[in-house]
Amino acid sequence: MNSPIPPKHIAAIIIVIVTGVFAICATRYFEHINSELQHAEAAITEKKYRDARKILEPLAKNRNPKAARMLGELYDFGHGVAQNFYTSRKFYEIAMTGGDADGMSHLASLIGQGLGGYDDEKIAEQLSIKAAWLGSVEAKYVQGLMNLWGYRTKPNYESAFKFFHDAAEKQHGPSELLLAHMYAHGLGVKRMKSKLLI
Repeated sequence: MNSPIPPKHIAAIIIVIVTGVFAICATRYFEHINSELQHAEAAITEKKYRDARKILEPLAKNRNPKAARMLGELYDFGHGVAQNFYTSRKFYEIAMTGGDADGMSHLASLIGQGLGGYDDEKIAEQLSIKAAWLGSVEAKYVQGLMNLWGYRTKPNYESAFKFFHDAAEKQHGPSELLLAHMYAHGLGVKRMKSKLLI
């Protein structure tokens, strides 16, 4: 005669099944979000900004950092919508809160220019530095310029070189040019006129 399954084993089996179902649902959800973001990126590339906005708005309202940053860019540059720095700032703040380094960099730029209702160069600089360390290529470029020019302090060529080098590794054209300039003039690095950047 078969013995019944002990209750603790039934509970364990239920936990395994529920966990598996949850994992499958979560995977499908994130695949759906990534697919939507890819469609939005394609729409932006094709300059179909209104299509992109329709995709991004519900995602951004659900606090998806990348969607919020992309939507903020549409409002920042007036692509498919009326240019509105207050709205772009709101979406950049959502992106930054979610850990999007580029959203943080864009927010720093708005604040630094006094756009979107907030003007504080010191906070803008702090956000830009943090965004650079979190991986924003644009923020790395900005920090490279600040260090190269000696903004608020004397020039720091070693730091400028590092920021430009990091951005150039991501194929950021202006950083590649400035890095070549630094090699050519021996700024923060041994002078190498023939240094090629690929």
